[in-house]
Parts: sequence; structure tokens; C-alpha cells
Amino acid sequence: MGIRQGWLILRFALIFLCALVVAADGESNFRQIETARKSNSCIAKLVDVQKASEAKTLAAKLQSSTAFWHRVPRALPHQQLFDAFVDGARVLGGRITVFMKHGIAVGAFGKSHEECDFSQVPRLELSLEEAKKIAKKFGRSDDDEGLRKGRYDAELILDPVREMYIVQVEEMSLTRWTTFHIDASYTGKVVDVLHNEHMLDPGQGRGYFGDVRDLTELTTLDKSKQGERYVLSSPYGFSEVLEAKYEADEASTNIKTHPIVDEDNVWTRKDQSYTSDLAYFLMLADEFFLSVFGIDLASEARMPLRGIVRISKNLDNAFFQPPLNFLFGEGDGKQVLPLSADESIVSHECGHGLTHLTSGLIYRDFSGALNEALSDIIAVGFGHHYSGKLDPVIAKKAFPAMGGLRSIKNPQKFGHPSHIKDVAHLGTNFDNGGVHFNSGVINHWFYLLAMGGSNSNNERRTGKVVKGVGVDYALSVAVLSFTSVASDADFCDARASSFNVAATLFTEEELNSVRQAWNEVGVNSGYCKKSSASRENCRELCDEGMSCVVRGSASYCVRCGLFHMKQSLETWPCCEAHPATGSCRPVRTLKFTDRCRVHKGMKIVTEEDDRLNTRSKKSVKAEAFWNDFGSVCHTLNNFKRYGGVCKIVRRSGEWTCSYNAVSEELRRATENRNKNNR
Repeated sequence: MGIRQGWLILRFALIFLCALVVAADGESNFRQIETARKSNSCIAKLVDVQKASEAKTLAAKLQSSTAFWHRVPRALPHQQLFDAFVDGARVLGGRITVFMKHGIAVGAFGKSHEECDFSQVPRLELSLEEAKKIAKKFGRSDDDEGLRKGRYDAELILDPVREMYIVQVEEMSLTRWTTFHIDASYTGKVVDVLHNEHMLDPGQGRGYFGDVRDLTELTTLDKSKQGERYVLSSPYGFSEVLEAKYEADEASTNIKTHPIVDEDNVWTRKDQSYTSDLAYFLMLADEFFLSVFGIDLASEARMPLRGIVRISKNLDNAFFQPPLNFLFGEGDGKQVLPLSADESIVSHECGHGLTHLTSGLIYRDFSGALNEALSDIIAVGFGHHYSGKLDPVIAKKAFPAMGGLRSIKNPQKFGHPSHIKDVAHLGTNFDNGGVHFNSGVINHWFYLLAMGGSNSNNERRTGKVVKGVGVDYALSVAVLSFTSVASDADFCDARASSFNVAATLFTEEELNSVRQAWNEVGVNSGYCKKSSASRENCRELCDEGMSCVVRGSASYCVRCGLFHMKQSLETWPCCEAHPATGSCRPVRTLKFTDRCRVHKGMKIVTEEDDRLNTRSKKSVKAEAFWNDFGSVCHTLNNFKRYGGVCKIVRRSGEWTCSYNAVSEELRRATENRNKNNR
């Protein structure tokens, strides 16, 4: 191979590398987040206390802390929740849950960043109101329906992994709930967008399926200008049912709602049937959460459980919006029936209300799958509580043609995984990283814990049989565990939390069943040990010194680079793999001006060089390079010598990181480029 030909191949290799690492996806790629440019790093410390004496000491410390730890007022009876704050900003993922038994601390679980030094993290003079304006402008530009009017809530957050301050803006509108992350450390721009619609994936009255509904204490006599009439609103304030009539408004709820009325308090008309169902199921859900979990959702949120129907014509979905709004579509009356007439759907959405008031699991990737799974678990637990039988299928009343949407007994029936090896879509914009898909693993874990048995996928079975502990115990373990984790928790965090709950509040036999169930779905000690270093989807296949980069649905390992001085053989590392995230970041000992990615033959310009105007055409100012390309360091000759990128592929049932796969992508990209240039 000639020198010229080799040089051209290497040039294309570097261009391809840039396409993977640099923000080449453009502004439309919401998941593209610029890594914070800071030399200090913070690794969260796992808090897993299972001795009562240590738990008491820790609880006393947390309760007396006023500077770093703040007590969260809402929690389940067996919990005390504490969130970390730095300079008025809540630390993302910084939470410790203390488990209580008979009023005494017996254990604790969570993550602490107390030993981290955040003093050097910069903060822009960006107010919450300014961040709202940024989100509002960005959101409206992404919304052709023009429904984004009204409610914007903002909170300052310190992200310890990205090492940057962000303003989290919640935007509420008819049929959607969006979260914007505004960079409050460097640029003041939108760096992340989450579409949080917690969808299912998608007197006396008569219900949609003919059931007689006792609406005692669920209706109120309203005396207005229109005369006396009854409305579907509890006089005690724990629930109400409204209709939207497909209208948006700038009111505080962001939805223009109307009371549902009846003249004689006998709700038997067809258009009243699924509203009667909704009022009845909300009442049962309120009783269920109070009697089973000891939490009054309405009191905690300081508002009634609010069910809203007729939000969009032929809508075949239901979803939750904080603090306690539950919105339900009517379906088309054939393939999909009114979703509010299905108690599993109503209780599922109420489960999202519980998650929002407790752990606040972020609605993407693994934490989002935990969020969805907890709602599914609550739905089947709700059905078991009132019928005495466990129905493993969710939403089969509303979706008769499909036979339901998900099954905790056999997730594969609806195309969902029952084992960790089959998870997918992580790190993509599809379904916020597969929140409805990957929840199948946790759903099946719950089923095995409750009922016992082996994995429903014969190919994934361990050969052992899980001993079930019953639905009631399994429900207690799941709810206490998943409401006690940090908001960015993954499946391994949920596993560790469940061990703590079982060890401190239940018996050794139940702890063993919890462990067996996790093993059967593949979330075992080996998996969690491997996945602890990186939460991206490279499956721990990256060699030492390489970082995981996810672009679209593909994952790549990229080697962190070396600094190579112009006309010198001297090299030294300018990048290292972040031990918590696996991403490339600058070596902490380098000065700010040295943190960059360098082309072969380019010289790094110091601040003094820049002042003296000694830059050559082949040099580049470090800060400009940083701003343009991010914090991944790489050199052309390093790519040549060591191999810069490999792609995660599955061959013959095994995952591997293939350099040849990248070469093939590079070859195709080169061919396409040559065709376009002709």
C-alpha cells in the first residue's frame, strides 16, 4: 500500500471517528449532551447499611444535617428520604433512604456524593425564569400543534456525572409532558429533552362493561347558575373526574377541563359509563395505596386524584402528569375501548403518581424501565388485592383485539424481554431508551418472586426454580425497594435495594427468594459487577483505556487518545476513561488549555502563545477546539497504531466489539462519499 493511499484511509478513519464522537447528529439529537469541562471528578459512594446500630447513627447524622442533606417530607411508612443539596441545587441521584421498623432505623440504602468537591463547577448567571423562556422557545419550535401554552416549572440541579449545573424545566401541555435540561454551567442551551408521557404503550352508575358502580361519596350536588346538578367529584376531596373536550388552555393545569354533570345522580348513559368506571377505580386506588402501602396520595400531593377523559379524539393511550393528573383516551370503540374502563390501566397510572412522589425515577433507559415496571407491578397487585387472584396480563379489557399490552408471567407474549441479555434500545430516542420494552425484565422478576418458577424463556433459564413468597410479600418488597432508590437508578441499584429491604424488614427465606428471582432474570452479581463501571450499552466489552460511545441504535468503543507534540516523539495521555460513566475525559493533571483532541502535526497553543500571536496555520487554540469538538482526545497516529474504534455486534449469539465492523462502515461511507463527489 502506497503512502498516499494509506494517508487517505487514515484521513477517512479520523473523519469517521469525528462523526461518532463529535456532535454530528445536530441539534435535533436531544440525547447529545456536552460533557462538562472540569478536571475534578466525583464517584458516588454506595450506601448499603444493614445493621441497626449503623443505621441509627447514619439516621441521626442525616436528620441533624442542614447544609448538605435535606429531609424529603413525603415517604412510605417504613421510609425516611434524604436528598443531597449543594448551594441550593439538588444533586441528581444523591439520595439516601433510611428504613424504619417500629419507628427505629434498621437499615439504609442510597448514593452519597458528600465527599465530592463541587466547588469548582462553574455556574452561569441563568435564572429559573430565563431557563423557562429557553425551554418554551425550544418546545414550541418542536410542536406543530401549538399546544404548548402555560405551565412551566423549573428546578436547579447539579449533575455529578456530567459535572455541571442544569436547570430542569417541566413543561405541561394537553396530552404531553416534557422535561428540558438547560446547561447552567457553560452554554445556557438545551442539552437534553425527555418526553415523559408515562403511557401504557401505549350516586349509582353503570360501567362500560355493564358493572353496577356504587358512586356513594363520589358525587357532589353543585348549585350554580345552571341550577342544581350533580358532578363526579368527591365531597371529601380525594378524587374528581373531569372532561377536557379536546381543548387546551393557559390555566395552571394546562388543560381546559369541565365538570361531568348529571341531573338526578343516576349515571347510566353510555357516555357516562367509562367516567363512572374511572370515579370508582380512583376511589379503590386511593383505598389501596392507603391500606396496603400506608400512603395517602391526595394528601401528599395536596390535590385530589384527578381523572380526565376526552382529551383527544380516538386516543388509544393513557398517561400521567404531575402531581396527580391521570388522562385517559377513549379508543376507537372497536380495537381499543375506553381506557378508563380498565382497572389495570387506572391503577397503573396511579402507580406513576406514587413514583413521582417518592423516588422520581427518571423516565429514560433503565430508570425509566423501573418506573414503568413499578406501575405494572402495582396494577397486578391492585387486581390481586380486590379479586384474590393474580392476573398477569395488563390492559386486556381496553385492548381486546390484542389480548392486552404486557404480561408479567410471559413477557415474550407481547414481544418483551424476560432476561437482561435481551434488553434493547438503551441510549436511543426510541421509547426514551426502551422504557416499556425493558420493563419486561423487572415485571418477570416480580412474577417469579411472587409465584415462583423459572424464566419463561427456555433459553435463558438457570436450571433452578425460584421459591415464590406470595403476591403480598413480593409487592411490599418491590414497592419499598423501587421507591427507595435514586432517581437515576438502574436494575442493579434496584437489586441492591431489594436485598437491603428484604434483609432489614423481612426474613432470610424471603431474602433468598429475592436473590433467586434476580438470578433467574440475569441481574446477578456477575452482571452487576460488570455493569457498575459503565451504564452505556457497550456491554463491558471495551478494552482498557477505551470509552463507550452510543450513537443512535449502535454502540462503539473509542480509545481515549494521546497528546503528540509537533515535531517531537514525546507523547503523554491527554484523555482517560471516566471510571463512573466510561466516557473519555481530560486527564485531571492537564491545564485547561491542554484539554483537547489533536490532529497529527498540530500544536497546542497556550494562552501566552495566543497573546503573542505566534500561532501557525497548523496550530489551533485549545479552548476553540474544546468548544467545537467536546472533551474526547484522540490523535491520528494513535488511531493508526492501536485501532481507535470498534463496534458492538452480536455474532452467533455472542456479543463482541469488532474492528472489522467499523472498517466495513468506513468502507461504505467512503464509497458513498465518492459517489456524491462525482
